[in-house]
Amino acid sequence: MKEFLISDESLNSHGLTVRTSGIRLDRFLANPVMYYNHDRSQGVIGRWENLRVDGSRMFAAPVFDMNDELGKKIARKVEDGFIKAASIGITDVEGDMREILSCVLYECSICDIPANPNTLALYHNDLPVKSYNDYINIKLSMKNQNQKQPQQPAIDTVKIAEALGLPAGATEQDILAAIAALNRAPDSGENIVNSALQMKYISSDECGELTALGRNNAAALARYVDRRKTKRQEELNAEFDAFMRESIQKGRISAGQFDTRQLREFAASDFQMFKRVVESIPERVFLKDLIRLSANKPVSNKADRNTWTLRDYRKYAPQELRNNPQLYAELVDRTYFEKQ
Repeated sequence: MKEFLISDESLNSHGLTVRTSGIRLDRFLANPVMYYNHDRSQGVIGRWENLRVDGSRMFAAPVFDMNDELGKKIARKVEDGFIKAASIGITDVEGDMREILSCVLYECSICDIPANPNTLALYHNDLPVKSYNDYINIKLSMKNQNQKQPQQPAIDTVKIAEALGLPAGATEQDILAAIAALNRAPDSGENIVNSALQMKYISSDECGELTALGRNNAAALARYVDRRKTKRQEELNAEFDAFMRESIQKGRISAGQFDTRQLREFAASDFQMFKRVVESIPERVFLKDLIRLSANKPVSNKADRNTWTLRDYRKYAPQELRNNPQLYAELVDRTYFEKQ
């Protein structure tokens, strides 16, 4: 497979240049993964070999995973000349708003359109960052604060929170969670709402209002749905625990009989179906309960032999006692317990 130009010092679509000499390669060389369009959710489609630097340009040769459907598909498109571009993903950025002087090569992707916003991917805490200016502002703010005001917070949370639609008191963890939610958010508020409705995180009555919110701020809607997801999971966990205690008390299942984690996953996927399956298991009947029933309940139906005592069998079915020694022994034991 022919090699790709994966980076040079030309101006990219974000208005930035990346200094080739400042790209640190150790992390990448230890794990030279290849994605498609920087989309980690689709998995690794191959690796890179023979990485080399020629002046300000960096080259590498792709090796596609032909056992992976997407890897095989992209390999064919590259071989046939339909895809010709690659793009680096970098993290630990240092520089200014025009030039990245130092960074770590995180991954390298095959890309279909080299001039699209994915031409250069920035990462923070192993997550791709959608707002690249915010990422660089975070790095610059951290550098400036360390140099000039070491006692101040490294991140200007007020400005970043405002840019992400968060309240002014948002913490750094809130900001990182918001960026992660933004990265996970589908393309439209309607898709977010439909997905949340299917998972029962919201009710149908809320769909209209939440869809309108998503049109204006999909990230805010994604964060709201995340909170509802957390609340719903807490409710399901509490309901699951209560139902399991009841099922154990009724003898449908016993403690330690099943993998609780697997049962919890089944319940999370469809709790009503889970309940129907468990409730279809007959309740356990204990010997002491049979003794109590037979002692206190008169024989009203000769066909209902579950409640018959030894006296009942002797009266109504003596031949069955003669033919079934095990039954006779059980009835003798039961009669003994009744007299205790």
